Amino acid sequence: MRRVKAFLFVLWLICIFATVGIHQQAMAANIVMNGDFTGGYYTSTIDSNTNTLVPNDWMPNPAFDLYAGYNRIDMGSIPGITGDTVSIGDTDSEPAASISQVLTTVAGATYTVSFELYNSGLSDPGAFFNASIVGTTSGIQINGDPSSYETQYETFSFTGTGSDILAFTANTTPGEWYIGDVVVSEQSTVPEPSALLLLGFGLGGVGFLNRRIRNLKWPRW
Repeated sequence: MRRVKAFLFVLWLICIFATVGIHQQAMAANIVMNGDFTGGYYTSTIDSNTNTLVPNDWMPNPAFDLYAGYNRIDMGSIPGITGDTVSIGDTDSEPAASISQVLTTVAGATYTVSFELYNSGLSDPGAFFNASIVGTTSGIQINGDPSSYETQYETFSFTGTGSDILAFTANTTPGEWYIGDVVVSEQSTVPEPSALLLLGFGLGGVGFLNRRIRNLKWPRW
């Protein structure tokens, strides 16, 4: 009887591990590095222009370094956004500032991009903000400043190619755009066959042993 109980316990452990595995597969990880911009910053110099507050793991374009006072890490001062943000946006007459990151993706898989967006300027018809996967039509485009100060939640999807570039580009006069809580995750809710097989084996074994135990004829004392 002890052996039966021990084996039953092992089968229950198999079911638990399989369930955890399925749950982890359904919870896709964020593949963006330093997406909340709390992971530090570095100094970048492009075309003799230096910016000392470029977020780690992100690549600036020359216009981002052109005006370091506009384009920089902003530490926790934007309402409605957890963590730090990146301020981005030269004046309308200047080249558009941009930061980007190369994402390692799975070719053919579908990904969702989400982030928080805030604009500190108002009533500028020439302002714009763009978030996109470089070289594709996937992304969002906002033209003109919003009519009120508020944090917006933005999202779009794209199909991975194996290596994709996520870019944020903006201009506005006056004020800046602020980006925070950037998340890119694979849309995956179908568990791998190995996890399902393991769960099926565990449940089947538990059911079989339960029937055997119920059918046992115990001696009367």
